[in-house]
Amino acid sequence: MITRKTRYGIGLLSALCVLSFWATREQQEPVEEERAKFDLRVAYALANFELRYFDEEGQPAVHLKSPSFTSDADSGDGFALNPVLEVHHEGMLWNIIADSATVTDAQDYILLNGDVHLTRTGAEPIDWMEIDGHEVTLVVNPRIAHSDQPVEMEDLSGRMTATGFRVDMINNKFELNHDVKGVYVLP
Repeated sequence: MITRKTRYGIGLLSALCVLSFWATREQQEPVEEERAKFDLRVAYALANFELRYFDEEGQPAVHLKSPSFTSDADSGDGFALNPVLEVHHEGMLWNIIADSATVTDAQDYILLNGDVHLTRTGAEPIDWMEIDGHEVTLVVNPRIAHSDQPVEMEDLSGRMTATGFRVDMINNKFELNHDVKGVYVLP
């Protein structure tokens, strides 16, 4: 036989169970509404983002820094605002700045959008070079930058303009595609 005290305890426990179930059910509905407010196309957003690529020997190849980086959930591509890149190879350093950049999902291409400024420096003053262009594609491996847009290239010998260029940063080869014009001082 159950005592009166036990019956009151069972009744109180049952009431607490029902009350707990009701309280948690009430909290779940607003959480679902809050989730619906988020932009689900963005997989993540980061501040003060850094991305580093290394070559086959484990040496630094490309270093990308950006104050803001977001990822598109559908494509997997990443978007960097005001990116600053450093591209390294055998004593040469390329500094690249752009208005924005898209890092492809496979991270094999970095599409530099808007105005793009490339500066090469090395151990010798003659290594210095600047390239100003637009909409530049950087192929991470084998570190080739190219564009079909107007470009201006300057080094210690002079200045040239063209439509389109290709720079092989590993082999130090430059190509200007069309409408090449320039002023160069012969040594």
